[in-house]
Amino acid sequence: MNMAPCSDPKPRPHNERGAALIAVIGLLALAALLAASMVTLSQTSAASSATNCELGYGGYAAESALARIQWLLLYDKQRYPERSLDFKPETAGVQKQEQRLRADGRSQQLTVGDCTVEFVILDAAGGFDVIAVNPAVSFVFYEKDSASREGFQALADQIQDYLDDDDFPRLHGSESADYLKRGMPGLPRNNACAYREEILWVPDAPKYFKPNKDGRMDIFRIIPPAGLPRMPPMQNFFSMPKELLKVIGFFSEEQLEKIIAARELWFKEGTPIANSLPADILGILRSRFAFRESSFYTIIVSARPANGGAQRTLVASFRLTNQLPPQGFQYYEWIRY
Repeated sequence: MNMAPCSDPKPRPHNERGAALIAVIGLLALAALLAASMVTLSQTSAASSATNCELGYGGYAAESALARIQWLLLYDKQRYPERSLDFKPETAGVQKQEQRLRADGRSQQLTVGDCTVEFVILDAAGGFDVIAVNPAVSFVFYEKDSASREGFQALADQIQDYLDDDDFPRLHGSESADYLKRGMPGLPRNNACAYREEILWVPDAPKYFKPNKDGRMDIFRIIPPAGLPRMPPMQNFFSMPKELLKVIGFFSEEQLEKIIAARELWFKEGTPIANSLPADILGILRSRFAFRESSFYTIIVSARPANGGAQRTLVASFRLTNQLPPQGFQYYEWIRY
């Protein structure tokens, strides 16, 4: 019996050549992409680790520099009890090349390891008092400078409502229901502020008060931690924000421009203010601002590694008389960024 040959029910295509090559190329491309991703992640991780290392190193350098500056400042206070700020060092019986440390706002440098450290010493006592019985009284200067008396009155009412211990809103004030509408439950504090930055939680406060370039509310006096004495109500001319110079001194824009220019000459060249301003403006300055230290200091230290790496800044505020405190330094402010 003769059987006919079976035919293939599914004829094979004749164009399969190169199909495996396409799959291999795809796998190679995927492997290359994964390898590139791993290299990128590795480089990013290495850069991040290096940055964190530099930040840590800079932070330790800044703390080391702060400790050194504190001792040098103590030495300066003991050697030169006269703490007037507005004179040239060589005219006050001080050797010309000697580095003086005073709360005069002038930028100075020192070296810690391989880090170049820049630092500024300011007087910490100054600014509006936000823990007074009626802190709104401290802002009376703004009433003459604000565009609207009603707007200032609203701010004063809001501050009082934030601090008092009742839930009865003043005419333009804000109590818990108003803060809740703004998405801020738990406010107002109904007690004295613990930090000066709290003032920005008051609804209209940001219209009048802004942080400085470092993010610090230096327009307000530092609120002391529990157990530390309050700072005296001094307004140091060399540490005063520009806004306070204007509103406390009642200066015109032209006068303020001359004052700021004279202060910059002091910061950069040590030119006495008396040499840069007319007698009438100088008299107003001396009657409304302090030209002596208060023994409360703010030191701003910026450390950068020699390789030009990440910079670290430390801000510390403390009290220092002519003697080292028995309990060591106690800080009113400690910020590192």
